[in-house]
Amino acid sequence: MYKHVFDLRTGACLDTQNKPYRALDVWRMFRRGDDVHVLPPTTRMETPATTATESKAAA
Repeated sequence: MYKHVFDLRTGACLDTQNKPYRALDVWRMFRRGDDVHVLPPTTRMETPATTATESKAAA
């Protein structure tokens, strides 16, 4: 069985293991008392964010 671990804030897959990048849509939510409110989905990242170190190494 295939299992993946995702960041719940960004939707990014955390265990890519040299596989193509994957992401899920994410929804902002908040709790008010016993109610959970789900807001419209945020835009998911199409590619992983590059760090400044990775950008300099590529140059």
